[in-house]
Amino acid sequence: MTREIVLDTETTGFEPSEGHRIVEIGCVELDGLLPTGNTFHVYINPQRDMPAGAYEVHGLSAEFLSGHPVFEAQAEAFIEFIGDAPLVIHNASFDMKFINAQDLTASSTQEMIKGMIQAGCFRSVSVAPVCASQTRMHINGPRYRFIVCPSAFASSELFTAVLITTWWP
Repeated sequence: MTREIVLDTETTGFEPSEGHRIVEIGCVELDGLLPTGNTFHVYINPQRDMPAGAYEVHGLSAEFLSGHPVFEAQAEAFIEFIGDAPLVIHNASFDMKFINAQDLTASSTQEMIKGMIQAGCFRSVSVAPVCASQTRMHINGPRYRFIVCPSAFASSELFTAVLITTWWP
């Protein structure tokens, strides 16, 4: 079977160039388009304030996140979980912009991420924004909110539904 990782993030804002950072990463492992039950989930201390608009989206406060490790401290576990599997990301340009902007002093982790990008391990699934896609594809329910792991689960169901309707009309 084919192993793929569906990834989603939450951030403090829209632009890493303006000092915004990743605050949560969630991944769902698929094998043959089916969730295996293996997941990766971390909260990340952005070492900055949480703008009100971002807080309204994900509900993660700076106070809550201050008790969690920074990205660099969790990067190797993240890379280990992903391995060499392709990533399925519903908004890859946004998420990868933030992953690429992380200040990684651990050169081995930085090289692993660069290698994955150069190897083409990232694939974007841009059918529509997640909410509209969930509604259209009948992926509903209380577990799907704008928090990372449920969003990654919703993206995995969306990805599978799109592939099935594309391959098997």
